[in-house]
Amino acid sequence: MATGHANGAAEENGKAAFRIFVGYDSREDAAFQGWAMFVDCDFLFTADVAELSAMADDRYAVMCVHHDYAPKEGVKMDGVPQTVYPRKNWSSMVLYNCAHPKNRTLTPELVSAESGAFLHRFMWLDDDDIGELPVAWNFLVGHNRADPKDPMTQPKAIHYTSGGPWFEAYNDCEFADLWLKELNDEKQQQAVEL
Repeated sequence: MATGHANGAAEENGKAAFRIFVGYDSREDAAFQGWAMFVDCDFLFTADVAELSAMADDRYAVMCVHHDYAPKEGVKMDGVPQTVYPRKNWSSMVLYNCAHPKNRTLTPELVSAESGAFLHRFMWLDDDDIGELPVAWNFLVGHNRADPKDPMTQPKAIHYTSGGPWFEAYNDCEFADLWLKELNDEKQQQAVEL
């Protein structure tokens, strides 16, 4: 289900430019007790997400990378203004514990009434309800650093948060080669299937 404003999106013609909601949906199995994952569309995974899901810890309502991130640029991809706020980029890749009682408060009515800040900052949770995942699972291109000699610093989920190689201005960003290889492989696969 999609509802609630993300990024504090402005209303246009009575509709939000983008909405997001993860959690309760009475049209689906309301008894679902497992874990769900949300991830922004500007990620490239280089590792099996089964490794990530194995880190899910039922003590937490959500789990994410706890970035200490303050973007330097005033504009991000495609000319969108950049904003700085607490827990910046924490919500860009999140594991949600659907069985956690605090997540059950996220009804469509609550989410529709709250701001993007409420969702992005996990304002319905206490700090100790938010579990921490390794940086490798939300590796911010241009911010986090990989040491070729240290496998623990290698990204498993590359987040092109400022812009990726699908934009001309970012054709040569860090890890662009990996994204472009995936694109090329997909095009070759589609050609074979025709």
